[in-house]
Amino acid sequence: MGLPPRLSAIELDPETGETQWTTPLEGHFASGIVATEERLFVQTPTEEGVVILRTDDGNEDGFLSDALATATA
Repeated sequence: MGLPPRLSAIELDPETGETQWTTPLEGHFASGIVATEERLFVQTPTEEGVVILRTDDGNEDGFLSDALATATA
C-alpha cells in the first residue's frame, strides 16, 4: 500500500493499526481537529470554516463556514 496524499485524514483500526480509510483534504487541512463517534471536524488553516467528515467512511458530510463569526468580529 502506498503512502496517502500529504494532507489526508486517516482512520486506523485501534487493534491492528490497519488503515480503514483515507480522505484527501484538498486544501482543507487541520489547524484544529475534534472527533466524535460519528464525525470528524477539521478546521481549515485560514480558519474560514470547518470540514465535517463521517468517521465510518471518511466521506465529507458538510462544511461549516465561519463567515458569520468573521462578519460580526
